[in-house]
Amino acid sequence: GLTREDLYRILTEPTNNIIRQQQALMETEGLNLHFTDAALQEVASIASEVNRTVDNIGARRLHTVLERIIEEYSFDAPDLVAKYQENNPDGQFQ
Repeated sequence: GLTREDLYRILTEPTNNIIRQQQALMETEGLNLHFTDAALQEVASIASEVNRTVDNIGARRLHTVLERIIEEYSFDAPDLVAKYQENNPDGQFQ
C-alpha cells in the first residue's frame, strides 16, 4: 500500500493536485484556502492510518479526508464570505 510519504507526494507534487483543485473550488465561493506543510503532512498521515486500519482505497482516501476537513467551509461559504465582507469591505476572506 501507499505510505504516508507517498500520500504526501500525491498531495503536493502533481501540477493539478487535489489541494490546488480544492483551492480553485473554494475561490469560486470567494474563499482563499491555504494549507500549511504541517497540515498537509497530517492529512497524509490520517489517510495512511485510515487506509491501514479500515479499508485500503489508496490515494482516493486523500479525497475523503480533505472532504471532511473542508465540508463545513464549502457548505457555509456564501454566508461566511457575506458576513466577512460586511465587516471588512476591502479584505478577502481567508
